[in-house]
Amino acid sequence: MRPALLRVAALALLCAVVLLSGALYLMGEAETPPVSLPSAPAGSSGAPDSSELGDGIYLPVDVTPDTVQAVVGETLVRAENYSRSVTVESFWDGGSSVTKLDCYVRGDDWHVISAGDGSVKHILMLGGELYIWYGSGGEVFSGGEALQPENAADLFSRTLTYEELLSLDVSQITAAGYTDRGGVSCIFAEYSSGLLGYTTRVYIGIDTGLLIAAERYDGENLIYSMTSDTPVLDTPDDSRFALPA
Repeated sequence: MRPALLRVAALALLCAVVLLSGALYLMGEAETPPVSLPSAPAGSSGAPDSSELGDGIYLPVDVTPDTVQAVVGETLVRAENYSRSVTVESFWDGGSSVTKLDCYVRGDDWHVISAGDGSVKHILMLGGELYIWYGSGGEVFSGGEALQPENAADLFSRTLTYEELLSLDVSQITAAGYTDRGGVSCIFAEYSSGLLGYTTRVYIGIDTGLLIAAERYDGENLIYSMTSDTPVLDTPDDSRFALPA
């Protein structure tokens, strides 16, 4: 395949993943227990409605449907360097699938390794160029320079991104709060969006700004589930970003 066609294919793949991600976001009803912020000011009685995080940034103590967009959009930042494993499950009438993905992120470089349906797929963004190959070697397909939004690693790991939450009308957000998910302190939000009216629940790690878990429902039927292990916030080794020999 000629380089120009590869570039078009890579960009088309990215757009397809973006559209898939956008098709996966909505909410329902759930109550979440309040969790104390890790940096609540000394002497706080809980009465003030904000606590200082430093550098003049304040995080509302009470996360509600009215405040969750400001909390997530203005105070949380994705970790720049990390490694983690993600499990994505999809459900439909009469069947389901499970994909396990290992994700390595180092600044703008990232490598997603997915295992499912008996094959292993590598998607590597290195120096602004996109590479794709299967198995432990063989032919490497390059798309040349590719568009790379901030959440590109999430998109290619089939992880819902929480950017859609930030774009919603507040009336679409049905629940929000602090909660614990697998031992990780998270901001929880539940909302409805999209033409099909799905319900989506997202759990965003306070310390890492990464999505820890997500669920999507069609009515009462679970159609998508994503869970992450606890991210390791060290810079991944260079070997994680090497092309096959």
